[in-house]
Amino acid sequence: MSDKGREEARERLEEAVLEYRFLQDLGSDLKRRLDLILATLTGLGLSSSSLEEVKRRGKDAEILIPIGSLSYVKAKVVDADRVLVGLGSNVVIERSIEEARKYFEERSKDLERAVTELQRQIASVQSRLNELEPKIRQLIEAERSK
Repeated sequence: MSDKGREEARERLEEAVLEYRFLQDLGSDLKRRLDLILATLTGLGLSSSSLEEVKRRGKDAEILIPIGSLSYVKAKVVDADRVLVGLGSNVVIERSIEEARKYFEERSKDLERAVTELQRQIASVQSRLNELEPKIRQLIEAERSK
């Protein structure tokens, strides 16, 4: 094979390896985002369940409030009909338990759509990685046989 042909083969190999590495990084990033969204979904489910429990137990019910590091403080519910809901960026609003539950439900639906999209993207990245692997092996073998 000519020097030009070898150079072109080497460039194709470098491009394939660069694409492969980029896709691996992208796949890792997408998986981290998916894990974060799944954790948020779990949190929303727990919040919704907690709201239902507060509503069921009513005013003056004793509850445990997590304060971090698997530690809790005992507290009494002052208002079993209203709750403070964090909207992000240090913004908190007061809502009825039903309004908060609906808000959590809407957020969950949005996040479930995001999960579906991320799973689609991850599958696409993995599919492309699967296509590149044999191509890279073939290019490496061709390079070695020269």
